[in-house]
Amino acid sequence: MKWDVKQELKVKSKELRTGKIVDIVLENRGVGTKSQKEEFLSPVKPEKLTPKMVGIDEAGLNKAINRIEKAIKDKDLIIVYGDYDADGITGTAVLWETLYGLGAKALPFIPHRKKHGYGLSVAGVEELMQEVRPRRGSGPQKPGLIITVDNGIVAQDAADYVKKQGIDLIITDHHVMPKKLPEALAIVHTTELSGAGVAFILSKEILAKSKIPASPAGRKNPIRQTQGKQKSKILNLLELAAIGTIADMVALKGANRSIAKFGLEAIRKTKRLGLVALFEQSAIKREEVDTYHINFVIAPRINAMGRLEHGLDSLRLLCTKDLKKAKDLAALVGGTNQTRQDLTQELVDLALGLVGKAPKEKLLIVEHEEFHEGVIGLVAGKLVETYYRPAIVIGRGEKVSKASARSITGVNIIELIRTQESWLVNAGGHPMAAGFTVENEKLDQFKEELMKEAEDRIEAGLLERSLEIDCQIELSDISWDLFNNLRQLEPFGMANARPVFAMKNVEPLEVMKIGQEGKHLKLLLPSEIKGQTTLPALWFGWGSIADKLRGNISLAFSIDENTWNGRTELQLRIRDINFKL
Repeated sequence: MKWDVKQELKVKSKELRTGKIVDIVLENRGVGTKSQKEEFLSPVKPEKLTPKMVGIDEAGLNKAINRIEKAIKDKDLIIVYGDYDADGITGTAVLWETLYGLGAKALPFIPHRKKHGYGLSVAGVEELMQEVRPRRGSGPQKPGLIITVDNGIVAQDAADYVKKQGIDLIITDHHVMPKKLPEALAIVHTTELSGAGVAFILSKEILAKSKIPASPAGRKNPIRQTQGKQKSKILNLLELAAIGTIADMVALKGANRSIAKFGLEAIRKTKRLGLVALFEQSAIKREEVDTYHINFVIAPRINAMGRLEHGLDSLRLLCTKDLKKAKDLAALVGGTNQTRQDLTQELVDLALGLVGKAPKEKLLIVEHEEFHEGVIGLVAGKLVETYYRPAIVIGRGEKVSKASARSITGVNIIELIRTQESWLVNAGGHPMAAGFTVENEKLDQFKEELMKEAEDRIEAGLLERSLEIDCQIELSDISWDLFNNLRQLEPFGMANARPVFAMKNVEPLEVMKIGQEGKHLKLLLPSEIKGQTTLPALWFGWGSIADKLRGNISLAFSIDENTWNGRTELQLRIRDINFKL
């Protein structure tokens, strides 16, 4: 793997090197000026975020708020129409809890992946018209207002259908805008936030501007009950918005950093029954939850229901006020996630067999009737990880096929797909992840034309794996002072990766295999850390190279801490080793 060292550490004085290392890390993330550093290290509190700060048009926002107020006063049925992934589900919960807390006659709706497809759809709206009953035992009631969350910006046909039914539509979304926007009463949109982030800003503005009185007596209202304190008023919303923001892999800068940082603080103290049950089911400690746990433990469980069953159960888990239901739903979500893991591995093996060992194409496209549409995005991600090429996985249906795409740095996958949009039923997504539907009779021509476009557009150099390294440091630079200073940059995530450093000419004191069947590699390095005689360095999954490591080596790594038997020490998490130098 190529090492891309971003900056050189030129400071010689040991007393000044720690501060300079932190400055270099910030500069590598586009945080260079004094004011930028102050803003990054002390981000604005979420309650002080404004629509202007995040690129939301205030005219459209105010129009949306006015219509929502009218719907609440007139007792219109409001449908919060979400999406079935973690971002859409948490965003739906944020907006629904806000409206419910204001006394609205509001219901959440999460589309079923197979029945309704992605986002706002004619099929989904038809079901709303036929099945929605605001009260148990009552007949169906036509909605007066539909508000989308994390979807809708490409739903022209569905928006037209909603209008024909005499229903008002407000779209809240963060996906890339198409050339032609759907017709809606108001659009609340920005690509700077996640879908849950947009829902959070809208909810915050509704609470700030609404003239609606407190909800009717007898209705539990966690938002209004804590109205006296601005921070407390939004805590229940912020913890959900943080999950959606982190899970959707948006850049953790600016407003997203604010939502993620303070949202994680709220999560670590949460009393939300569904989250507490989910943490217990996942065997993680609430007070230790960070971006890793959200991305690799919590979000996959929330996503699993929408992938294989119905995302509405994940929404119920997040919003329930019943302890038994919370535990039952957490068990359901956890079990479904295990099924999802098993199915994903089976289909990853199938996809790897279709691609082969050494593909030469700049874009990978695989299709098969066995590819389950609920996990094809995960399969595409595994292909990218294995071959370091943008990948599209297509689940072939009887008449139409659905596809999911994942990309690499430098290749805007939704832009690439939209060069062949004329062949598609629909397409949407981000530069790094996208999805589309195509009729089977047009599939072969679409693939052929897209492969040609990819060969022309994608530069060969983009397909070479590289590891971005903040700077090269010395063994003597590793200290608790440096570690604690770097922790001020948390939470780490997109556009604010965990800092990676390099060291050259390091001779391990000991090299060993650890774990079951010696699967992992552990090095013991000389240590200059007070109270720590050696510095452990771990590389998971690389125990097989232990016998090859002799003499001096070069390491790429992150600095971490480990607590064992009541003792906390610094350790390194190895990212790569060069033992040929």
